[in-house]
Amino acid sequence: MTFGLSLGCFHKFCLNPNRNEIVTVCRENFSNDINAIEIVIPEKNLHNFKLSKINWEWLRSLKYVSLHLLDTKHSYHKVYRMIKETRLKINAFVCHVNNIPSFFLQEFGDRILFENMENNFDCICDQKNICFDVSHALFNGHDFFHVFFKSNEKKIKQIHLSNMINKECHRLFIDEPIIFNHINNFLNLKEQIVIVENACENLEELKKEVLFLKYKIKGTDDAI
Repeated sequence: MTFGLSLGCFHKFCLNPNRNEIVTVCRENFSNDINAIEIVIPEKNLHNFKLSKINWEWLRSLKYVSLHLLDTKHSYHKVYRMIKETRLKINAFVCHVNNIPSFFLQEFGDRILFENMENNFDCICDQKNICFDVSHALFNGHDFFHVFFKSNEKKIKQIHLSNMINKECHRLFIDEPIIFNHINNFLNLKEQIVIVENACENLEELKKEVLFLKYKIKGTDDAI
């Protein structure tokens, strides 16, 4: 089972521009619950990403690390420089756009996953590697959710897992859990690479969400 958190889950309560602080909070609180992580850094903070030795070693020890790319083409040079300076191990890059610079494609092209958003699913279907975002798909209705997944199942390499409540994406399943069993069974989450991607108000709320999801997916509260 590959199960992890996006650093975006922490953005409401960990405000340090150096995302090393978020990695620390994640490592100290979720090391027994996750074996994957998705790094998310705003473009203005890329130059502030200075990892401590213990956090760098922890990231290297994880089973899976992805990095969420930014929406501007000129940001790729900054991301590339940050990766080289920090010597990060990146298994996959998640992307919203398809105007990726040639230099980035040449080095990382086979690791780039295109994420479905609420309104760009046609061009996503043309891509060979997809990150399937559950809440973005649910935004377009349950029928779309089912059809999109079945049509692209063999191309889906990672799942972004969060709820959609009242047409608002990235909500918590503990706030409205009724749909989760269906999602879990339909997507067979235990066999997927799952990155939790919801916006929590505080650490305790995120802990509750992680325990709920881990138990539901794996059927146990034992460590990963």
